Amino acid sequence: MALDPDAPRVVGIAGDRVTARSVAQTMSELTGTPFKLQFAGTTGTLSLLGKAVRRFSATTDAAFPAWQGMQYFVSMFSGEAQLRHVDNDRYGDHDWTSVRDVLAAHLASQAEVSPAVVK
Repeated sequence: MALDPDAPRVVGIAGDRVTARSVAQTMSELTGTPFKLQFAGTTGTLSLLGKAVRRFSATTDAAFPAWQGMQYFVSMFSGEAQLRHVDNDRYGDHDWTSVRDVLAAHLASQAEVSPAVVK
């Protein structure tokens, strides 16, 4: 994009877009172990908790403090982080790596360490 003089200020590119439910289904299929969602509260509750953790946390130089992870989940699950104008075809056709492929590769790498990971 840096070499594209006609590129807009923001170019949205997105690979595989999935839901938490579809990730659980994919993991169930890949491992043979049932995965299910666990309710952990609303995005509003998580947002308030993140703000409290940020306010009362000791000053830290951590690259990724706990409150930042909470804010990430709020943004992802509330839809705030969803790209509204995806332009995947701007630079030609590409084969995007699917979440299934990433998870399968991860499980395979774990199986090398512990053969009981992948059935």
